[in-house]
Amino acid sequence: MPEKQEASEEDIFANCRKCKKWEQVKSRMRVAEALVKSVDSVHERIKNGNFNPTVGEYLKLVQMEQELEQKEDAADGPKEIKVTWVEAPVESKPGQ
Repeated sequence: MPEKQEASEEDIFANCRKCKKWEQVKSRMRVAEALVKSVDSVHERIKNGNFNPTVGEYLKLVQMEQELEQKEDAADGPKEIKVTWVEAPVESKPGQ
């Protein structure tokens, strides 16, 4: 029985790039990676006692983190959708 060959990272990424959702995934990965780097940088500055953020900077980081989490939740799709049908009132026209 022939041995299975493991796919190289290059092969895996080549397949990913062929996916129709690649641009969306790539964009989200960039944002997530930038956010992780920013948060890590802030953590290092806190550890070193070299942290003097403005309230605006802090709030923006928190907002970005929440938005990213909401997008991930939304990617799972809606859990439940309720629809109510409302009949439009019938209008009588003059002369009818």
